[in-house]
Amino acid sequence: MSEFIDKLLHSFHSPLSAILLVIGIALIFIGLTDGIPVNGEITLSTQENFEYASLAIGILAVGLSIVVYYKPPIIMSHGGSHDRNTASQASETTQPLFSQIDAMAPELTMSWLQKRDFISGSQKKLLSFVETRNSVNYISLAQEFSDIANSELYYRLEQLRLLGFIVCHRMGNDANDVTSIFFRPSEEYQKELNQWVNASNTLYVNS
Repeated sequence: MSEFIDKLLHSFHSPLSAILLVIGIALIFIGLTDGIPVNGEITLSTQENFEYASLAIGILAVGLSIVVYYKPPIIMSHGGSHDRNTASQASETTQPLFSQIDAMAPELTMSWLQKRDFISGSQKKLLSFVETRNSVNYISLAQEFSDIANSELYYRLEQLRLLGFIVCHRMGNDANDVTSIFFRPSEEYQKELNQWVNASNTLYVNS
């Protein structure tokens, strides 16, 4: 019996198709007859009121078995050429998508001055104000940019900080004192900015 089941399973693309077929045939047989004799004393049967249900479920199982046979899931295949081709096609389809995801955003490889060109005009004005004063507190920024609401000004400065252009530091221990909050260019950005200024001055002198 075990050899027959093993041969039956291997004759299908997927074991699931064979299992559904066996279950379906068994349920149909139970629904149409008095039951399936298991041995001399035990018979596999259903109650009289559930014969039609057994028959319907059996037909459904056989139908699913046919669907799975002709459309076997890739993960349940035995490695046939059809399944390998399907998996290969799926890999080729998704490869460009994953290549785009894995690719680093071009802005991350740019210099600081190149990144600076991508920020908005308002952000450039804020950044320039911080650059010219090297270190400036929040009150001075709020006064200079009085046309910008405090909440918007905070988020604009926070965006510049997260982008790496500026850093925020506090003078004193009072967390509620906004006059103690200062902003200055980050070391990396300031270093590249100084190099650009020096190079520009050198070109100007030589010309």
